[in-house]
Amino acid sequence: MSDLENRVVRVFSEIEYEGLNINKDKWVEMANKNQKLAEDMQITLDSSVAENSKLKQFIQPVQQDLFAPTFRKTNINWSSPKQVLEVFQTLIPKLEDVNGKNLYKHKYKFPIIKEYIRYKELTKLSNAYGSKFFKYVNSDNKVHTNFQQILDTGRVSSSSPNMQQIPSDNTFRNCFYAPEGWVFVSSDYSSQELNVIAYGSSDPVFLRALENGEDLHSVCAELVFQNEWIDNAESGCVYISHKQKCSCPKHKELRTKVKTINFGLAYGMGPNKLSDTLQISLQEAKDLIKKYFMAFPSIESFLNSLGEKGKRTGSIRTFPPFNRVRWFEKWTAKMYNNRDNFMELGSIERASKNTPIQGSSADMTKLALYYIYNEIEKNYSDTVKIVMTVHDQIDTICKQEIAEEWKEKMTELMEKAANVIIPNKLLKADTNISKTWEK
Repeated sequence: MSDLENRVVRVFSEIEYEGLNINKDKWVEMANKNQKLAEDMQITLDSSVAENSKLKQFIQPVQQDLFAPTFRKTNINWSSPKQVLEVFQTLIPKLEDVNGKNLYKHKYKFPIIKEYIRYKELTKLSNAYGSKFFKYVNSDNKVHTNFQQILDTGRVSSSSPNMQQIPSDNTFRNCFYAPEGWVFVSSDYSSQELNVIAYGSSDPVFLRALENGEDLHSVCAELVFQNEWIDNAESGCVYISHKQKCSCPKHKELRTKVKTINFGLAYGMGPNKLSDTLQISLQEAKDLIKKYFMAFPSIESFLNSLGEKGKRTGSIRTFPPFNRVRWFEKWTAKMYNNRDNFMELGSIERASKNTPIQGSSADMTKLALYYIYNEIEKNYSDTVKIVMTVHDQIDTICKQEIAEEWKEKMTELMEKAANVIIPNKLLKADTNISKTWEK
């Protein structure tokens, strides 16, 4: 494991050194757009207050600027947690604060809360990714992030700025561009963590769906919901005909539920989190997880064995050949059968389910980085550069005339790394060419 980390140090150093070119004008345009959307959302929130009879005490005359393009119906400062809490406690008396976690569970019952969450998202985007971001832009008009190479699971993080948190919808990513005559060639793994789960559990349904190129989430949803899934297939359903993602409204709803569980498995998600995420009752969440594991007993067995091993030994490892070990510092041999340690053991159990999945994925990406870096040094030193990596994605820039050649080689190296950890060769890399940075 240390050998892999030592080898990949040079790669992260190279990425930090190369940096990414940024289009400041386009960046400001995106920030201003989000600021305008946030201001519009304030008007929407004011209207929601005015239309709710329970909130009429918050409707107060507001002196208007004759030249203002919009008019507010309240003087609530939506950026003030104290004022917002006072408003929402009228609807939810036991609400303690307006942090995202506490509000999320109420957003479907109270539309105004959903609007407020969106307002906070837009405000954060316009603030965190506004002109203040330019303090990270060097004299070369590039952003050079700093990597923290080893987190608990083996993943990396970055700071100053945190490029892992740049919004992935491409509005901001597209502000980073390749130099004249160069293009981005970016590659990421298709359903990396689900492939890790499939391999680790040897689940036949997961493996067959991946092997046949079927839509895994829909395949899982059919098994979990059975007759409900079949009965809600509409005319021309492409899942029924070709096992692909379809547009049937009810199928979309059921698929979303199962997709949430599929991805939640990699994070040790339990019924409480599933309940909050899907906005269903705790009992419904428990029943849904039970139905899921009845359909996929091998996955339940795989995850339970990981959780038990972590609780029993105080450590857990990623998949061979790297076998990255994570030690749980608060674990002691005496705590395993002691009920007083229920909370801590629960935390260890969740981390033990999560680490082999996320950690093996991280090992794979780091190995791919090493392979790509070596290939560049040997054969493409003047025509290709590694400029970024985010989780399972690796981004390079290359001379435009060799883009197709490098795309093919990069895909080959990504899949070579995947096959070291998942030798069934089902995990594929999706590689694309673009002028700007993309998800």
